[in-house]
Amino acid sequence: MNTKKIIIYPETLTTISGSIHRLKPKYQIFIITLILTGILIAAGCTDDQYKTTPGYDNSGTEDDGTIIIFVTIPPQKEMAEAVGGDYITVKTLVPPGADPHSYEPSPGTLEDISKADAYAIVGSGLETEENWLDRITGLNPDLKIINCSSGVKFIASEAEEDDSGETNTNGHADPHIWLSVSNGKIMTENMKRGFTEIKPELRAEFESGAENYISLLDTLNSEISDKLKERRGEYILVYHPAWRYFAEEYGLKTISIEKDGKEPTPAGIKSVIDQAEKYSIKTVLISPQFSIKSAEVIAEETGSRVMTADPLKEEYIENMRTTAEVFSEA
Repeated sequence: MNTKKIIIYPETLTTISGSIHRLKPKYQIFIITLILTGILIAAGCTDDQYKTTPGYDNSGTEDDGTIIIFVTIPPQKEMAEAVGGDYITVKTLVPPGADPHSYEPSPGTLEDISKADAYAIVGSGLETEENWLDRITGLNPDLKIINCSSGVKFIASEAEEDDSGETNTNGHADPHIWLSVSNGKIMTENMKRGFTEIKPELRAEFESGAENYISLLDTLNSEISDKLKERRGEYILVYHPAWRYFAEEYGLKTISIEKDGKEPTPAGIKSVIDQAEKYSIKTVLISPQFSIKSAEVIAEETGSRVMTADPLKEEYIENMRTTAEVFSEA
């Protein structure tokens, strides 16, 4: 039990002592007993009484009977909560605004995940997962790992088109699988299966949650297809190469400024400017997690405007709808 320190200042003791000394002996004993009892009760109080105080973060500190699920990135949180409903508590390893390619979890986050029931990884090669998964499972050997990428058809990362029109890749899979609505459905199904393995008695509830959410994703997919059907075959200029799954799903192509996680060289910037002029691109899409300096240079050189598309917002459906709007204007 965590006890609290009770601090009594000397001047307080002096005042109490003087007051008691003026009483009759039988009353002195009674008053002293009351004081000591009060001190013992106060000292025995634990931090628990503060955990219900407004503003106190008590997430994950008490066993409320829910399944504790960790996900890697904010977009997974909406999927998990849709499937698990009130039966789960979802926490995110990489907080909003952070870069899942380079983020390092805090000691507090590692302590939280060591107490979790399951960790739903994206499973697509994100560096934070690759760098930390072994350590996380070492902290919690009983942690169930749910691979959200199971069944996803990967596309090659950092694809480029050379002067001959041939496509070259660096041989790695593009990790941004969640930015395809179709992949979002697969990820949701994988979470449903994982949650059911943890709590088989809640199979019907998890199936219902997944079915309802996937229905929303189907509607979203139709909306985006209608919105972008006139843009099929066009090129979109993006800073970070996160949007190829999204673009390919709706018949678009992307040209990325950043290559292999690095700022472009002067020669790289010139190449992008040449491509922007070749395909009459007048918009550069940036993401809030990354530097926009080179994007601004390219925008200035080509007379393009800069627009923002966030690949990591927590509100997955609403963000994909907003992204479609941005792509339709790009």
